[in-house]
Amino acid sequence: MKKTFYKQKKPCAFVHEMNFGRQSTKTNEDDGLPHCLEHLIYNGSTEHRYKGFLDTCATQCLSHSLNAVTHQAFTVYELKSASKDGFLKLLPLYMDNLFSPALKASEFVTEVHHINDKGTNNGVVYAEMLANCQVWNQ
Repeated sequence: MKKTFYKQKKPCAFVHEMNFGRQSTKTNEDDGLPHCLEHLIYNGSTEHRYKGFLDTCATQCLSHSLNAVTHQAFTVYELKSASKDGFLKLLPLYMDNLFSPALKASEFVTEVHHINDKGTNNGVVYAEMLANCQVWNQ
C-alpha cells in the first residue's frame, strides 16, 4: 500500500492519497474479469448497497478521485482527498467497498455488458474495451 502526502505551493495545503493495490488480478483467461470487478466494486458494498453512496460521501469529504486502474497482472485502487479529516472519514467506507462489494447481478447488466432493445451491445466496461480496441486498430 502506497501512501503519499503532497504539499501544494498554492492554497489547498495537502492532498492525501492512498493507493491500495498492486493486487494481483492475473487470470488464466482473457475474459476481463478483473476489469469488471474493478467497476462493480464502486457500485456498493454489502453494508451500503446502493450505487452512488461512495461517490456522494467522497464529494462531502473533499475527494475528487475515486479511481482504479486494471493492468494485465494487477489492479490499483486510488483514494485522494484535500482534507485529512475527510480522507479518514472516507477510508473505512472505501475499504468496505473493496473488501465487501455487493456484486449485484443487476449492476453487472448495466455496468459490464447487456444488449439493449435495439439489439446493440452496451455497458460501461464493454464500451471502454471497445474504445481501446478501436484505438489499437487505428
